[in-house]
Amino acid sequence: MLTRLGLHRELVAYHEHNETEAAGRLVEQVAAGKSVALVSDAGTPAISDPGFRLVRACRRRGLPVGARARPECAHRGVERERIAPNGFFYVGFLPPKAPRAWPS
Repeated sequence: MLTRLGLHRELVAYHEHNETEAAGRLVEQVAAGKSVALVSDAGTPAISDPGFRLVRACRRRGLPVGARARPECAHRGVERERIAPNGFFYVGFLPPKAPRAWPS
C-alpha cells in the first residue's frame, strides 16, 4: 500500500507475540515527536487485534492518538475515547458467507 502511494517508511511488525516490546519502542518514538501509524488487516485497530495496547500505552503517557473518521462510531469510541475493550461488548465480525442453514 505504501509503495503504491509512493511512500517509503520503516515498517515494524506489531502482533500478539511482540506487542509488549514493540509497543514500548513505538511509544518512545511518538514521545520523541515522530508520527506512527497503526495499520491492521484484521479490521479496526484496537478492536480485535493488539492495537488496543499501543493506544493505551500512548494515552497513559499523555501522547496524542487519532483515528481516521469512518462510520463505525462504536469502534471510534474504543480507539479515541479510551474505552477499554473489556468494558465494551463486541460480538465479532460477520462470517464471510451465510451458513447453509440457520439454526432454528
